[in-house]
Amino acid sequence: MKPFEDLTTRGKARRLRPLAMSALERYDLDIKRIELVRNDLNGIFRVRTTSGMSYLLRICLPDHHGLATIRSEIFWLEALAREADIPVPEPIPTRDGEMVVTARAEGVPESRRCVLFSWLPGKDLHRTATTGEFEALGRLMARLHDHTDRWQPPDGFRVRTLNQVYPFGDPAGLLGEDHRENFDPDTAALIGEIERRIRDELDRMYGSGAPQVIHADLHWGNVKIYRGTLQPLDFEDLALAFPVQDIAISLFYSLGDERFPALRRAFRDGYSSVRAWPEEFDGQLNLLIVHRGIDLFNYLLTSRFPGRERWFPSFVGNIHGRYQELLGDDD
Repeated sequence: MKPFEDLTTRGKARRLRPLAMSALERYDLDIKRIELVRNDLNGIFRVRTTSGMSYLLRICLPDHHGLATIRSEIFWLEALAREADIPVPEPIPTRDGEMVVTARAEGVPESRRCVLFSWLPGKDLHRTATTGEFEALGRLMARLHDHTDRWQPPDGFRVRTLNQVYPFGDPAGLLGEDHRENFDPDTAALIGEIERRIRDELDRMYGSGAPQVIHADLHWGNVKIYRGTLQPLDFEDLALAFPVQDIAISLFYSLGDERFPALRRAFRDGYSSVRAWPEEFDGQLNLLIVHRGIDLFNYLLTSRFPGRERWFPSFVGNIHGRYQELLGDDD
């Protein structure tokens, strides 16, 4: 049998399908069929039942998040379902009341943790988002921040804190011995200067204030829109951080869009209609957007994400181009 890591994304999904069926045996569901949604990192399947109901099954990467973090995600989703008028995917318990199940399948080298969620209807917001929808995205994020301003996480709540330059992936970062040789001296020097500026700002922020729970991945690919209402998805990367970091993460993914200035203004207008804009000084948000860029690239290099090597040229181009523009722009 071919090693799992040598398979294509589609081939890996075929191996995960029996694992999904094994996990679903723990639930009181009359399953009609399951359909692959995506398998770039986690394996995501839509589960259709004979009653017409649909669910989302997430098969987690074995080394991405620990059990305590997955349970913490569930804690917040349950609290949002109870306490906020925000449509979120609700975790579904097994017939024994378990929220996380572990399953195995032949040809998959590790056991995988699986979580079942309610299915949210609608279309992905993604790259077709209008400025009006970005304004709504800003309002949505502000409402999530309002909730965690008031919410007291329960005992056992354990998530990472975004107080490091590289909170995801290899903590040694892009200039560690595993990656430094991929950058010419000028690029390495720029990366080192960016790291220094980010580290100084994080030290200042976390030395003078208290972080709160944030989504930490609320970009336009993790939001559905249904009948004009935005619905947040994929709370897996939730973290303790500051609201301005959450905004930077969200806006980073539209950085390459020619409408970026207008989308950014619309997001700010929406957020500010709910609560005060949290940027403390001109340029802080830009620096944190760049932080997301280098942290994400570091994570891709150290993860199982396929084809990650092909992104080196565009990343180096951003280091010398777009990121430098942001760091010199006080808008």
